[in-house]
Amino acid sequence: MGSPDVRLDIQGLRCVAVGAVVADHAGVRHLAGGYVGVDVFLVVSGFLITSLLLREADRDGRISLRGFYARRARRILPAATVVLVAVAIYSASELSYVRTVRVLDDVRWAAAFLANVHFARSGTDYFSAGLPPSPVQHYWSLAVEEQFYLVWPALIAALLLVARRRRIASPRRLVAAVLAGCCAASLTWSVVHTASAPTAAFFSSLARAWELGAGALLALAATRLLLLPRLARHCLALAGLVAIGLAMTTYDATTALPGYHALVPVLGTVAVLAAGVGSEPVGVARVLSVRPMTWIGDLSYSLYLWHWPVLVLAGARLGHRRTGVETAVLLLAVLALAAASYYLVENPVRRSPRLRPSLRSLALWPGTLALVGCSVLAADRIASDQLADRVAASQKWAALRDQAPTVGAELTYSLQLADDGAPIAFPLVSADQIERLQDDRWHRRYTCNAYHDRTSTRLRPVGDIDADRTMVVLGDSHAGQWLPALDLMAQRDGYRLVPVIKYGCVPYPVALLTENRSRNYTECADFRRWAFDQIAELQPDLVYVGSRAMPPNMTVRGSDADAAWYDGVASALADLTELAPDVRMIGDVSMIGLEPADCLTDRHATMASCTATEKKRTVVANRLGRRAANAAGVPFVPVAQLACQDGRCPAFAGARMVYADHSHLSIDWVEHVWHEFDRLVAETAGAGGR
Repeated sequence: MGSPDVRLDIQGLRCVAVGAVVADHAGVRHLAGGYVGVDVFLVVSGFLITSLLLREADRDGRISLRGFYARRARRILPAATVVLVAVAIYSASELSYVRTVRVLDDVRWAAAFLANVHFARSGTDYFSAGLPPSPVQHYWSLAVEEQFYLVWPALIAALLLVARRRRIASPRRLVAAVLAGCCAASLTWSVVHTASAPTAAFFSSLARAWELGAGALLALAATRLLLLPRLARHCLALAGLVAIGLAMTTYDATTALPGYHALVPVLGTVAVLAAGVGSEPVGVARVLSVRPMTWIGDLSYSLYLWHWPVLVLAGARLGHRRTGVETAVLLLAVLALAAASYYLVENPVRRSPRLRPSLRSLALWPGTLALVGCSVLAADRIASDQLADRVAASQKWAALRDQAPTVGAELTYSLQLADDGAPIAFPLVSADQIERLQDDRWHRRYTCNAYHDRTSTRLRPVGDIDADRTMVVLGDSHAGQWLPALDLMAQRDGYRLVPVIKYGCVPYPVALLTENRSRNYTECADFRRWAFDQIAELQPDLVYVGSRAMPPNMTVRGSDADAAWYDGVASALADLTELAPDVRMIGDVSMIGLEPADCLTDRHATMASCTATEKKRTVVANRLGRRAANAAGVPFVPVAQLACQDGRCPAFAGARMVYADHSHLSIDWVEHVWHEFDRLVAETAGAGGR
């Protein structure tokens, strides 16, 4: 078997993989599937590590786990630690306090090689979907690898030991059989889990293990591949590179990975690796061994580590979408950082004679964890000191809450402050207050709602739960945000209030895709049918219905979307008026596309930078919704005016946070304006919906 250490085609393959990932993240249009470079890396890693373990077993008769983890420590920890420390310190110096706290939490998980677990959890949180990406999110793939290598070396060592003690003639067959079974199970789980929970599956070690296992199986079969004829090698190399290229150029953000889609880049990588076993690169694979590509391959680990934080953090600093020139400059900076990391950190540590004793190398594991921990503490102190300055400067706005002007006057004053470039008009007290503000979201109080994969939910009445009359609120999270006001109204007027809410699911029969647009959102259609059945059983006296305005995951666009939205609203209102004597439609309030808590704790922010323009689709959907409601004789409640004015929506007004996040109003603001909401309801009901 050829030594994997001298396979130049593998270094070139690493160049292809990292180049594709970087190009995808940099926004290169024709490489939207460049993220499959990670799948290529996983296969290559499984092949190389297993090859080394097998060579050690052949040479020494056993596998030293201590030696293996010592080598891993020297290989991956130095550069990974430098990047984490740099991200922590930079974030504390440049980002808002709130975002810094999030980044430091991400850094802790990344340092413990549990980033995939952490990001799977946060990535499946509906109300975290609008947050900016973490600068260390890419550490998820390192976590998957290290979790695999917690198990695989020990398993292969144990299987070889069993084979030797039982005098099995072909120990590698036993290892291959067990690994093949594990890969089959992992692939099956990957396909099933990707279909049902794509975000969680993307980060899952169990859903990715078969990719590393595919490389490991190839390493186990390498001796047989030595006999491959040259023509077969040519065909494998060509087919493999074509498969990888096809995935990189035809996949995009809507492609559900890993699952069965990952078979294309994985099998393509296996083919390229197989073509070069025991041979010089042949055919098209020879291009992989040219020096520029092998040099980038040498830098690939550092390039992967540095590119994402540079792109993410620079984007936050720029405050606008990067231009092509800005992206090119950033990529040059990434290359310089990667080269410095490789020549000054990676190689010196990996080749240091002082670290050759295994125990010294193993000490890198707790040592680097401690270093990252100290950096996080230092960064937290920097961020806390800056927050203290922000708190001291914000107290002058405390009196705004006591002036109690009209809601319209509060919004007008906020927009005047924005025009003047004034500081954030909100009195900060402490870091604890920020945490409470971030939790000031309606779903923290009203918890019985259906998540993405659910088609029903528990019905839990609020308001006056002993009342004889029933009020239903039907819709998605944009309807749910008005529950604090409707709850107060129900208690006053003697209604039992029943929320029927599903996140991301409009109550109107319009065709939707899932959030990642990989398939039809069938769970929403199923929930809608269930919800209408429940309303029929409840026989409510009053129904409020509302949703996010024309969500971007509708299957139609442009004028077709307008028509589909109108028809969907009209159809739902017609059905609801058959089920309840009083139906009212709540309009939508525009999303603002920024995090108010970030603005609040960002020393660079002003009222202007924390004020957003009202979304066009919200204006259009409200106009269409009002028209459909009028046609159905249903009152339309124009709530947009309770958060936006003259086409602008401030994150703060009256020394309150209007929005709790990028999309939803805060409980504090909704309760503050509930009398105005009640007035709008009375006016529209009295005017017959007009």
